[in-house]
Amino acid sequence: MFMPKLRINLTLVALVCVALLACACSYDSAARADRTRRAAVPPLPPAAPLDSDDKASEVAIRSLEERVRRDPEDHAAHNRLAGFYLQRVRETGNAEYINLAARAARASLASVSEVRNAGGLAALAEAELASHDFVAARDHAMQLIELDPGKSYPFGILCDAQLELGDYREAARAIQRMERAGGSINSGSEIRMARLSTLHGDMPGAQRHLSNALALNLPAPPRETVAWCRWQLGETSSAVGDYETAERHYRDALTTFPDYYRALASLGRVRAALLPSSIWNCLKCCFGAIVRQRLVSTSMSTTRLTSRSRCSSGFRRAPGWSIFKPSSNVLMRRSAMCCFAPRSI
Repeated sequence: MFMPKLRINLTLVALVCVALLACACSYDSAARADRTRRAAVPPLPPAAPLDSDDKASEVAIRSLEERVRRDPEDHAAHNRLAGFYLQRVRETGNAEYINLAARAARASLASVSEVRNAGGLAALAEAELASHDFVAARDHAMQLIELDPGKSYPFGILCDAQLELGDYREAARAIQRMERAGGSINSGSEIRMARLSTLHGDMPGAQRHLSNALALNLPAPPRETVAWCRWQLGETSSAVGDYETAERHYRDALTTFPDYYRALASLGRVRAALLPSSIWNCLKCCFGAIVRQRLVSTSMSTTRLTSRSRCSSGFRRAPGWSIFKPSSNVLMRRSAMCCFAPRSI
């Protein structure tokens, strides 16, 4: 009796090990697909400003809005309008465009069903991704694959949804199917491979795929796509503590796309990380001094610091504000406190 049970237990252990090994290797097999082609990554092209099409987009949006106002059944105009709205979401981060895109996509599908209107269904799936309705986006992407099996774009939408839902194995399979449908690797598949690599902690791999995506976008790349890739390069560098390189990538993104909101936010964060500790100590001390001064001014009735003139005369300027050196850290703390402390203290 003992030996059969031992054999059964060993069999179960072996099956569990095989299952775990298959899960662990799923990403690795996808990452090594077409390894020879992916290994020869061209150097990162220098950052350069790209022309903005904001004015042309606004003109097109206004024209299409007028067109669908006159003819609400024009599903093609609704689809194009949804596409412009989604582009504005990516460029500005304004969530109002998400609702507009979803409304245009639904109006398109109300005019012509998805069986003859794959563009409307794709626009709706993209809007669902932008609004974080990932389950609906995944389901509509799978429906698109059935309706348009020879195209690669439904697999891109499916991959995006699977990545957000945490199903990385299926996301890797979607990337492979996307490449097969497209005939080769492209910027879209490389961007998604970069995201998958980042989620697995493979920052060098993510940087390699992003660099490849930038090279594949040439010679006429979309401005927001290039800025997004450079911003993501900065994010991968920031994640491993290489703030100087991250700052360079963020500035490259802003060179390509001035005022790009993602790069601006990340640049502010990395600049804060690069501030010397002495400056942070001074800022914290200043904040503490402000709080203390407020408490003192309300509790010391004899000072009566209620008017602006008496407040200005009740404080003296600190002499050491220009000294931002680690060696003068204590001096700066004292100077900061003196700046906000009443003379009676």
